[in-house]
Amino acid sequence: MRIARPCLLLCSVLPWLAATPARAGEQGHAHGHAHDHARELDEVVVTATPIRQAPDDITRPTEVLSGTGLDDSRAATLGESVGQLPGVQSSFFGAGVGRPVIRGLDGARVQVLGEGLAAMDASTVSVDHAVTIEPFLADQIEVLKGPATLLFGSGAVGGAVNVVDGRIHEHAFEGTRGRVELRGNDVADERAGAVRIDAGHGHLVLHADAYHRETGDYAIPGPAGRSADRHDHGHAGDHAGGHDHDEGVLPHSATRTRGGAIGASHATARGFAGIAVSRHESRYGVPGHSHDHGDDHHDHRALSPMNLSAAHDNGHDQGVAIDLRQTRIDAKAGLDDPLPGHETLRLRLGHARYAHTEFEDGIAGTHFHNEGHEGRIELVHAPLADWHGAWGLQASRRDFTAEGEEAFVPPSVTRDLGLFLLERRHWERLKLEMVHAMTASMSSRRPECRHDGSMP
Repeated sequence: MRIARPCLLLCSVLPWLAATPARAGEQGHAHGHAHDHARELDEVVVTATPIRQAPDDITRPTEVLSGTGLDDSRAATLGESVGQLPGVQSSFFGAGVGRPVIRGLDGARVQVLGEGLAAMDASTVSVDHAVTIEPFLADQIEVLKGPATLLFGSGAVGGAVNVVDGRIHEHAFEGTRGRVELRGNDVADERAGAVRIDAGHGHLVLHADAYHRETGDYAIPGPAGRSADRHDHGHAGDHAGGHDHDEGVLPHSATRTRGGAIGASHATARGFAGIAVSRHESRYGVPGHSHDHGDDHHDHRALSPMNLSAAHDNGHDQGVAIDLRQTRIDAKAGLDDPLPGHETLRLRLGHARYAHTEFEDGIAGTHFHNEGHEGRIELVHAPLADWHGAWGLQASRRDFTAEGEEAFVPPSVTRDLGLFLLERRHWERLKLEMVHAMTASMSSRRPECRHDGSMP
């Protein structure tokens, strides 16, 4: 006797349906016990916006890396650390350079911030210039997408990436706490370590941190050069200049980064004030600048920043390397109920002296210098007719110079001034945010000085 397929299907489903209520009851009972022991996660608050809120409460697209998520994605560069987020990539000009790219926009269109202030480096001038903000010791990395990031400058139309390092504490605590982290990989023979210590007593909180990272040449599958380069040199096994040492590695991609900071803050129930001094140094190779030495075969072993000088003395091809350094001073203060009708006041001040030198085969070439000052004040007002918002003022000054044969950017002094107003209102199923910003920028070419101090 043939049994219709619908009957077979019904007979197979009925036993499962009969068992479903009992299973559902068992699962509900199990979930009930699980809820009794549920762990409450720490609240994540975005600090880059004047009104501090959770990412889900912000109208514009926002991504936040913190906790174990940040530990899993933390990398040697800021761009690589956030490169796995939706709509975010990292620029790559060697292992030492990685600037965030948001929705295809990069350079000056994406603002890189440290505790709400600009990095004040030269990373927007050229793609091979590194960002001086170190992600290794970050407490939180915030990625803001969209034009609302005009709150951080007229050029940040693509977005902003804010690194919260916690060097200036906003809240007091008692005792000592710290963190030690060691990392390594075999792709570039990376060896990295960082240590951080925070100590609080009464209203005083002290902070100290240090980090060091060193990598060799980046490992790649196969040769570094193109097949055309090998044919040009007439050696089937040669590449990227005709030398066998390039097989499996990216020449001149070694890096060395180190730095640290100390900070102190005074925090009470109503507000805080603090200051931090930091130093960042990095030396890294720039791939893609190999030189043809013809039949003069030197010992082209894989180089690292630690032996670049020795390699140059022995006649090795070092390619192009960049040695950068920055000393930075940051101050931050906050006050609750500062003025009638206002909830909070936040003040940030920053000063940085940045310089880097480009070396070609160990010989110093172009020198870049940047001295920056920046200040920002934010006031959050109390709700007014169901509108909650903030207004603020930001000012900056940058003195930039480039000296050398490849100095394509003239020396200049740039001054920026901006006033912004942010208002938002929430309905039951609708969130509305309005931003109004007025900016003024003035850039003037600074007269060049000869080495004797006279004007040309």
